[in-house]
Amino acid sequence: MMACCINPVHGQNKIGSIGMPLPDVDARIVDAENPAQEMTTGEVGELILRAPQLMLEHWNNPLETAETLRAYDAGERWLHTGDLAYMDGGRLHLHRRSQERHDEDERLPGVAARDRGGHRRSSGGPRSGRGRRARRRSRARWRRRGWC
Repeated sequence: MMACCINPVHGQNKIGSIGMPLPDVDARIVDAENPAQEMTTGEVGELILRAPQLMLEHWNNPLETAETLRAYDAGERWLHTGDLAYMDGGRLHLHRRSQERHDEDERLPGVAARDRGGHRRSSGGPRSGRGRRARRRSRARWRRRGWC
């Protein structure tokens, strides 16, 4: 994820805020159903971003790119984050994730599917024991070095 917001070093921090957009970042809160309609201050909507450090595309996934990056305002591309947020006095507050993006790891190619036990295959699964052994070795290494 790109850096887009920051809390000020000097000044007041608001609890629950993710900060203010960086100088080159444009952040808008729009209606999740109609992205052309911008929400007013305090109303919850989808967070979209425009910045110089914006990604070009999803790797080998043009469908996800078309869903995420959309053009508005004379061809400017905006990143639809899938986060529901609201703006309060120039600061962004995250509300929750949008429902349609919860299961995106099952839809994307190249992401390991879950096995019958609900564990990722890359972790060795529930019966392989590889993860447990690795944790034991790591703990033993920390003890030998006196870090715990």
